[in-house]
Amino acid sequence: SPGQNMLLIPVLAFASLLVCMRARLPDEDWRLAFIRSALVWGLAATAIVELLSLASYVNATGLSAGWLAVGLIALALSRVWRADVRGRLAPKPGGHWSRSDWAFLAMLGFIAAVTAVVARWAPPQTWDSLNYHMARVAHWAQDGSVRPFATGISIQNSMPPGAEMLVLNVYVLGGGDHWVNFVGWGAVVGVQVAVSLLAKELGARRTGQWMAALFAASLPMSIVESSSTTTDSVLALWVVTIAVEMVRLVRRRSARPWSYAPVALGAGLAILTKPTAYAYLLPFAGWVAVDLIRRHSWRLAFGTAIGGILIVLSINAGAFSRNFSLFGNPVGPAQRISEHSNQWLGGRGWLSNILRNAAYQMATPSPYVNKAIAVSVIEVHRWMGLDINDSRTTSTGSFKVGSLTTSEDLAQNPLQAFLLLGILVFLVVRPRAVSSLVRDVAAAMVLSFLTFSLMFKWQVFGSRYLLPFFVLGAPLAGLLLSRFVSERLCWLAGAVFVVAAMPWLFSIEARPLIALDPDGGVKSVLTMPRTDLYFANGAYLEKPYTDMAAAIDAARCRSVGLMLSGNQAEYPLWALLGAPAGDLNIGWIVAGTPSAVYGQPDFSPCAIIGESSQAMPDNLRGIPLVYTYGRFGLYLEPRARGNSANPAATDGAVEPRFEGMQAWIEPPR
Repeated sequence: SPGQNMLLIPVLAFASLLVCMRARLPDEDWRLAFIRSALVWGLAATAIVELLSLASYVNATGLSAGWLAVGLIALALSRVWRADVRGRLAPKPGGHWSRSDWAFLAMLGFIAAVTAVVARWAPPQTWDSLNYHMARVAHWAQDGSVRPFATGISIQNSMPPGAEMLVLNVYVLGGGDHWVNFVGWGAVVGVQVAVSLLAKELGARRTGQWMAALFAASLPMSIVESSSTTTDSVLALWVVTIAVEMVRLVRRRSARPWSYAPVALGAGLAILTKPTAYAYLLPFAGWVAVDLIRRHSWRLAFGTAIGGILIVLSINAGAFSRNFSLFGNPVGPAQRISEHSNQWLGGRGWLSNILRNAAYQMATPSPYVNKAIAVSVIEVHRWMGLDINDSRTTSTGSFKVGSLTTSEDLAQNPLQAFLLLGILVFLVVRPRAVSSLVRDVAAAMVLSFLTFSLMFKWQVFGSRYLLPFFVLGAPLAGLLLSRFVSERLCWLAGAVFVVAAMPWLFSIEARPLIALDPDGGVKSVLTMPRTDLYFANGAYLEKPYTDMAAAIDAARCRSVGLMLSGNQAEYPLWALLGAPAGDLNIGWIVAGTPSAVYGQPDFSPCAIIGESSQAMPDNLRGIPLVYTYGRFGLYLEPRARGNSANPAATDGAVEPRFEGMQAWIEPPR
């Protein structure tokens, strides 16, 4: 379709950047050109969206023009550097490929192909995506800008927007959400390229580089995020890119100040992507500081550090300024920070988070082993005099080591976790068996885990936050496996990774290719209607949402007000009502929230969708209540309903998912 053809423009822009980088780095590994192209592409996406937002011109025309400019500039630069355009675009692996090389490529291709099918056929359906990731993208597309908007879900305005800006490009240029999951898919593929290069920089042979890529590709959390619009895979890409650049810097005899620019660029994009970035960046910030002091005078080191900080701040200037104007804090509302930041920084509180974060990843197929692991952690807490679910160190849920699950929110990475544990034990026992650079990367990986456990509370959904940690471990695993194990055994180990990943490849709980329970609620993404798949993580929403959307469509009402709770899934309503569409206007009706000042002053909806645990009034803003179901209600203007069938109120018995909702009725005017 024309809309989907427009998606080729940013893809071709990336290809142009790759040609340009190959021209600039003709003697370097093609993978370095790839990851630097990814950095520049991410920067370009941010700059294009921020600049177009100033004129409320984030639309297909504006984005296409922006990406065409990026592509043409890149090609022009490649000509300046006298690149052979035809010869630079394709990677050129050196040397003869063995059967093992082709086998590794086949395994990686198999994982990429399966996850691509799921990414294409499954809609965005992760609860966080429905609640704020995709909902904010829909608002931005409607407004033509990433400026704040009135909403009852404050996280839509406060969270770092980097990954969603990438999704916004795909959503607008693709004319909907059919391709948005490929942002995560592309990030996961980029991670595989980056970890294989990092393994090479650490001294791994080709087998070790393949193993590093396969380690990262077969991570269960990596697989589930390949077909999602959650943001940890994007963060993992920026973090591992920083690791590659740091290792290259350390290996150089000398490094000029601008050699640190890719590190600063990766750090800026990481911070723009997710708050957990700070935990992963701190070890690398210390590494940069040590390297600067070792190489340069204090004056030059200080100037380089200030230059890097300015790059980071310039990338985040828009997001920081919007948060500051809305919440008085550049990183978001103080209440949300306190909800997730660890409030007990003492040794015992820190140790509690370390043990729980590590133990959760150690889940096995045996419930008895899982119980033994959990009981051991509980006993250690008891010995230290701690409540294992202390509210100062716990955000959501109660600690346990559950069975292996294909749930995208709860998936563990047990095989890789046990392997990394063995590698760390080996490095402690035999530190001289590897180079100092390998030890430095291992230290950065461990420190990132420790820093994360210090900064953030434990929560039951926290496994995905550790994806960058596991990605940093992939090059170490590839290097050591290839060094101490034969090539044939490495190939077999790779096959074990793939076989172990099969449940997540084919049967993600909410979007399976093969449904484990054919009689259950979620069928294969290849056979289940896309509309039904939106509700795979919230089946109780499907009837009221589809009923209300159908009534609004039948009434030809194109101006809809929302009065939902802060924890509710907003995005399915956008999808059901036909967004993105030029004649559709969806806005929140809120009062008493920081974002209320951004409400449309002349907003006069002909329909209002409300949610409340209290009894709903018979009319709202003069619009009568025409439909109720559970805690949802639809107000629809009589003149808007026309001759359509009257959706008579039918109060269905639906178990509320959330309790204690805020009252959403506006105060009297």
